[in-house]
Amino acid sequence: MKKRIIALAILSAFSVSAYAASEALVVQDGSLNNAQVTQTDNITPTYASVHQTGTSNQADVSQEQGNDTTALVNSIGNGNQASVVQDNAWWVDATIQQNGNQNNARIVQDEMPPLYADRSAAVIEQGGNLNTATINQIGTLPFPSTPGTGVQASVLQQGSSNTALINQTGNSPNSTARIEQVNGELSSSAEIGQTGPDNHAYILQEGGWGNQAKAFQQGTGNSASIRQTGWTWFANALINQNGTTNTASVVQSDIADSSHATVNQNGTSNSAEVTQTLLNFGGVVQVDQNGLGNTAGVMQTSSSGAFAGVNQVGELNSATIGQTNSPYSWALIEQFANDNTATISQNGAVSAQARVTQLSDNNTALIQQGASLMVKALIRQEGGTGNNGTVTQTGEYNDASILQNGTNNVATITQSGVGTAALPNVAIADQGGTGHLANIVQSGGAGNYAKVLQR
Repeated sequence: MKKRIIALAILSAFSVSAYAASEALVVQDGSLNNAQVTQTDNITPTYASVHQTGTSNQADVSQEQGNDTTALVNSIGNGNQASVVQDNAWWVDATIQQNGNQNNARIVQDEMPPLYADRSAAVIEQGGNLNTATINQIGTLPFPSTPGTGVQASVLQQGSSNTALINQTGNSPNSTARIEQVNGELSSSAEIGQTGPDNHAYILQEGGWGNQAKAFQQGTGNSASIRQTGWTWFANALINQNGTTNTASVVQSDIADSSHATVNQNGTSNSAEVTQTLLNFGGVVQVDQNGLGNTAGVMQTSSSGAFAGVNQVGELNSATIGQTNSPYSWALIEQFANDNTATISQNGAVSAQARVTQLSDNNTALIQQGASLMVKALIRQEGGTGNNGTVTQTGEYNDASILQNGTNNVATITQSGVGTAALPNVAIADQGGTGHLANIVQSGGAGNYAKVLQR
């Protein structure tokens, strides 16, 4: 037996037998319409569909305690509101499609303890400007007899000044969250929050001025990727991950002037990659990683006045910073303890600065500034063990210093550019304790200054 109800205003559908499937369909044309669908206590498949054409319409679908539950809301026009709530149901699917401006869409898939909205999937698609999309998936679990199922959330927005938010909280195995905002000219905002355990997040913002992206993840699987491309001036990206296998990536490219990227990762496997490219004026990157696996990237090209960070506190540490053809840029790597490795390469730079600070353990640092003019490099390795510092500068009027305090010490500075009495090439190697070995080579032919201190 199958029950089918069509209504134009308020609609409620209830299953009438243990074997019945419930289906509700609402079609409205015009403005200021209101459609409500409520389906409860259905143990067999439940389906609700609302189609609205016009302006300032509202559609609300509520499905509670169902099995194999599906909801679809489709609206064309401006100023429309759509909401789907699937409560204490399993194998649920919700889709909202809106075409127009200033529309609002919301999907909630949540639990009623001790049961859950198992195997939840939510999709919002919006075309137009000034639209808002929100997905909340709360306390979701995979269906017990179907391992590999979990929660999925997706938002696609085409246009400018749109806002998207996805929250996946509680125990959400095999979770994925994805936001895509494309074809924009003005600022859009995207945010994903996930608390556990398998966490995946992806945000794409293509086109638009001053886009904002955020991804927060707390526990277990962690992975986050943010991509801002296509004339994304003044873009902001933030990835914040707390615990365990952490990975993060931020890409800001194709004329991403004055863009900011921040990555903070707290515990265990840690890895981070940030890229800012193409006429990126004043780009800022900051990477902080606290414990265990630590690795970091960072590449800034054609980025005048750029700043790149990286701050790693514990264990396997490794950091690499690029900055190619990036005048007046500043690169900083600080690693405080354990296996340490650092590489800074600033090629084709003018008045750029690079600094590496590693305090104890195995230490290695390499700074290369090629075809550069009036650049400065400083390597500080203090507190003991493996020390190895190398600076190579192939431009003019450059400055390099290596400070090493304790154990094996090796310092090598090579400068091949010319200097003058007023603007000499400067090379200083300062070593205190044990293995003392310092090499300074200046081959520019004039205006060089070298100093070696071994104590």
